Amino acid sequence: MNDSEIISLILNGDRQIFRMLVEKYQSMIFRTCMGFLHNKDDADDLTQEIFIRAYKSLHRSSMDH
Repeated sequence: MNDSEIISLILNGDRQIFRMLVEKYQSMIFRTCMGFLHNKDDADDLTQEIFIRAYKSLHRSSMDH
C-alpha cells in the first residue's frame, strides 16, 4: 500500500492505519531531529510532535478541498 492509499483510508475514517506511516517514517524523522538537536529525549519529543501535526494537517487539508 502506498502513502496516498494510506492517507485516503485515514481521511475516510481509518485512524488506526496512520500507524503505518509512523512505522515507515519514524526512524528517518528521528535521525533528522537528532542531527539538529543532538539530544535523544528532545529528538523523541520533536518526532512525536511532527507526527501529531502531520495527522492534524491531513484533516485540515482535506477540509480545504
